[in-house]
Amino acid sequence: AAAVSSMAALPLCLGSGYNALLAGVPPGRLNPILRSMHTRFSLPKALMLGAAAWALTAPATQAQTSDRRTALSIYGSSLQYKGNLGSNFYNGNLEFGAGFSIDRYLSRGLDLGFQFNYGDLKFTAPNSAPYFGTGFDANVATANLALKFKLLKETSFIQPYLLLAPGVAITSSDGVVNQNNRRQAFDNSDTYFDLHGAAGIKFRLSDGVGLFVQTGQHWPVGANFDNLQNRDDNSWDDRFLQHSAGLTFALGKAKDEDNDGVSDRKDKCPGTPAGVAV
Repeated sequence: AAAVSSMAALPLCLGSGYNALLAGVPPGRLNPILRSMHTRFSLPKALMLGAAAWALTAPATQAQTSDRRTALSIYGSSLQYKGNLGSNFYNGNLEFGAGFSIDRYLSRGLDLGFQFNYGDLKFTAPNSAPYFGTGFDANVATANLALKFKLLKETSFIQPYLLLAPGVAITSSDGVVNQNNRRQAFDNSDTYFDLHGAAGIKFRLSDGVGLFVQTGQHWPVGANFDNLQNRDDNSWDDRFLQHSAGLTFALGKAKDEDNDGVSDRKDKCPGTPAGVAV
């Protein structure tokens, strides 16, 4: 059914001249003619046609859809601190990490996923700061349950989305606090409730692979990476940005009742018995 369906679509791709050429061919002889033409293509021509077909049909495929509901993503990340010592937000001072996520398709507009990231976070107070000489280096692991709100339909080539992901942040921080002419070393480990919000864009590279970029902010509630005792009243003082880029791989196989290579969601005749022309 898949081969016949693709051949029947050729007149739409080749235009009115091709339609006129076939206008006088009886329906019973049309499929054998198309099959004969198909077998006479040379390998270079077939490769060229295949590349052109992929380029033309790419907007109709996606790395994760209702056909293949589970996806695995792996990515690199960078973290930027903001707190009592100052801010590295969007200034080019990056600390790097990596992570993965597992996502489950729930509907056209919503995915549910689990995200894990591990990275390094550090900051040293500048010369003009009240805490000159104070600095820290922290290892931060975050695990979040993510709700992904997809803003365009699943057939779109570019897919922006918003992410809301509560979870936990496990931190291990060491450094030095320099205050009132006193230097005090510290080494702390803590676990915090973490709120993560982000925005991103996913691009489809093939039927099973997507590329995404994402940026967002983590707020580990009450976190104290820098070990300063003077805290902001709202406890918003220690938080960080996470910028991520990576690949998404669709897992599993799309349901195909008649085994013709066309998923049931896209197949116009999903239950066609083998050998039956449509």
